[in-house]
Amino acid sequence: MVSQLSQVQVDLEMKPLWDEFNQFGTEMIVTKAGRRMFPTYQIRVNGMDPLTKYMFIMDFIPVDNKRYRYAFHSSKWLVAGKADPNISGRVYVHPDSPNTGDHWMKQAISFDRLKLTNNIMDKHGHIILTSMHKYQPRLHVVVCDEDVHNSNTETRIENLQSELVRSFAFKETQFMAVTAYQNHRITQLKIASNPFAKGFRDSEVEGLAGGNGNYSNSYRSKEALTNEQFMQLQDNMNMFSGVPTCSPNDVESALSMMTSYYNGDIQNVEMPAPNDNQSRYLRYQTQQHYLNNIYSPYAIP
Repeated sequence: MVSQLSQVQVDLEMKPLWDEFNQFGTEMIVTKAGRRMFPTYQIRVNGMDPLTKYMFIMDFIPVDNKRYRYAFHSSKWLVAGKADPNISGRVYVHPDSPNTGDHWMKQAISFDRLKLTNNIMDKHGHIILTSMHKYQPRLHVVVCDEDVHNSNTETRIENLQSELVRSFAFKETQFMAVTAYQNHRITQLKIASNPFAKGFRDSEVEGLAGGNGNYSNSYRSKEALTNEQFMQLQDNMNMFSGVPTCSPNDVESALSMMTSYYNGDIQNVEMPAPNDNQSRYLRYQTQQHYLNNIYSPYAIP
């Protein structure tokens, strides 16, 4: 190991939150379009040479050679067979790379743009994982000189000069890749701690689950969400196969229904009769469609 790496120290940010997820068995959603991680992988680094240039690279390796399934009756992950062939070789290079040690040590380093996908034909540089397999994120600090060029998404860590690379892995960041959350405690924890899940935490739901079980014409306003949250929810709804593109009103109505469902209020909602009010009936059907297809995977990172 070169001297520019010998004193490097890396600490995991938000470790208490990672520990909280880890005790239940962290799950990360993978989708065809790519989904960001939550908790976000963030670190702080010290001990770098201020003038030397470094790259930060992440990859994800299988924890074992097993494929898993979730047993809901016992709330446990069980081995379901041998792992599928691993799709190795793809890495994520932090967009600030390469940069000086002085730059990296100034503040926390966040990998918030990294996305996970299950699309083996992905052309966007997302990390390709297999659902129902367990993974360990790894961080690699690479000294950049004339022999180490800026990596791309197909760079293999083992192809870099070993003396110029120092790797770090935090066991508490291991996770199961899933297409829909399996453990309800993970779901609740993500809703409680993820800033993009504000709509799910908001206990004030207008116009749904009234005392007489009827709908009103009042629904959650788009202004209750930031534009980014609103667009993310809409993208999540559209990414499931067979789910038609939805309008903003559909998103707002479905979000309200999902929040009511989470708060235990939806049991009072009755389906309007088809001949009672056709528009209300169709709206109900749309909401039920999104509730069944989106709330089940919880539509949040």
